[in-house]
Amino acid sequence: MRTPYVLRKDRYGYDAGNMIGGIIGILVVVVVGLALLAPIQTSVDETVDNTSISPAAGTLVDLIPLLVVVGLLLSIVFWAIATGKFHSGV
Repeated sequence: MRTPYVLRKDRYGYDAGNMIGGIIGILVVVVVGLALLAPIQTSVDETVDNTSISPAAGTLVDLIPLLVVVGLLLSIVFWAIATGKFHSGV
């Protein structure tokens, strides 16, 4: 009879591969987001410079790169909170 495959467990008894997959996933999201930040910034600058949009709309368009960075930071924070709750048993 073949012995079953045993998953590695962390000290809390959870599957350790699950956490490693989460870390790899969040790193992929951050790397792709940061790689897209330069083209987004260039596109925003060209849009504001080459089009005749109102100053209010220009201000909002200038905030797009900031919103991308805030979104990346929030994804990291929410991942950390979810992982902490998962491993603390809450």
